[in-house]
Amino acid sequence: MSLRTIQQMSSQLDELESVDKEDQSIPICRYSALVSLSKDIDSIRKKVYEEGVVDNQLHFLDKRVQDMMFEAEYKIGKMYEKRMKEQQQQREEEKEKEKEKEKEKEKHLQEGGEVDKEHGQPASESISTLRKRLLATTDNETELDAVQTTEYQNNYHETLQEGLLESLPSMVSGIREQALQFQDMLKQDAVILKEATENFEKSHGRFGVVNDMLAKYHKEGKLGIFFYIRVIAMVLVGFLVLIFLIRLIPERH
Repeated sequence: MSLRTIQQMSSQLDELESVDKEDQSIPICRYSALVSLSKDIDSIRKKVYEEGVVDNQLHFLDKRVQDMMFEAEYKIGKMYEKRMKEQQQQREEEKEKEKEKEKEKEKHLQEGGEVDKEHGQPASESISTLRKRLLATTDNETELDAVQTTEYQNNYHETLQEGLLESLPSMVSGIREQALQFQDMLKQDAVILKEATENFEKSHGRFGVVNDMLAKYHKEGKLGIFFYIRVIAMVLVGFLVLIFLIRLIPERH
């Protein structure tokens, strides 16, 4: 594992953290970049596991990536909920406008006027009313402008919603891949723990044998006075035998 690779990943994380958080298009880009970094970290971790080396810096870097991915997923979810609420509010406003138009038509019919079936406007108006409508100068937006603005907003929200819906499957697949990778890591940790448990049991058995030997020696191998007497007697007998042999050998020669 190269230390330069870990430093490059750390600098990339610093750049992602320094990006403006208020931009609504950034979380999805950040999430895709974090998924790529997570895959790189998993590949490096696999190499480290095969080499039997533990690197705390890699573990800390992985923790930063996971925290930033969780934050990005949370922001994407909030953005989606916000857009759905805005679209729902827009639809409710349109319904309210339609209800108001229906109320105006009913009111006009109750007053005795006729309504044009195609446009929903009064069929007969006085000349003064028409003159005021034609010659009036106002800064308020017309109904046509309101319709165009509403259509534009609807198209904008639909486009944004489609983009979010298209990005959700990739996000879900990325989360699924991460879950599978995490499951593989847990399996590897289980194998390591199993080997450590077996080694511990073997060591425990060896220590048990040593303990039994020491206990047996403690019970049966105590050095008493009779042991010392026997040792001294054997030493004296051996010394006398040596003296006898020393005297016997020169006499033969």
